[in-house]
Amino acid sequence: MANTIVSSTLSISINENIIINGVTYGNSIIRNIGGNGKADQRMMCITSTAFTSIFNYNTSLPDIAGQGVNSAFSYFRITNTDSAIGVTIRMYAGSGVYIYQYLPAGTSAILMDNTVDIQSASLSVPTLRPITSISAKADTISGKGNEVYVEYLAVFQGGYTPVEGEGGEVYTP
Repeated sequence: MANTIVSSTLSISINENIIINGVTYGNSIIRNIGGNGKADQRMMCITSTAFTSIFNYNTSLPDIAGQGVNSAFSYFRITNTDSAIGVTIRMYAGSGVYIYQYLPAGTSAILMDNTVDIQSASLSVPTLRPITSISAKADTISGKGNEVYVEYLAVFQGGYTPVEGEGGEVYTP
């Protein structure tokens, strides 16, 4: 059994394709992010009664389930696995800054960077800041509470990077 984590490359592919009146539109986007050694993937139940905490970002270790370090962020994806009920995603970036995104049934949202801000009338210039937590709440349909399952994947920098030479390795915490 290996006792070290060798950092690896995360490959992300997005393919778009639509044909309207015989004309094809879309693109294929591929992004490779190297130096990753940590991943957290989970399926969890989200209710319509209150926002449920999904993932938290810290400024430093500890490295525990459901949490990651902001400075090591590589990628975050969340998928609403339900076939009929939507979910509202809430991202908190500190200082009272909340970002809300609706995620219809069967869809995903992707973050390839974790800095956000919302410009308001009281702020003349947005200040980008890291997301510190992500939570979600299911839709209420016909006055009834609902449960939906979401699945997320969070990927972070870390692990050992092999270096050419005599057993050289570089560690990224």
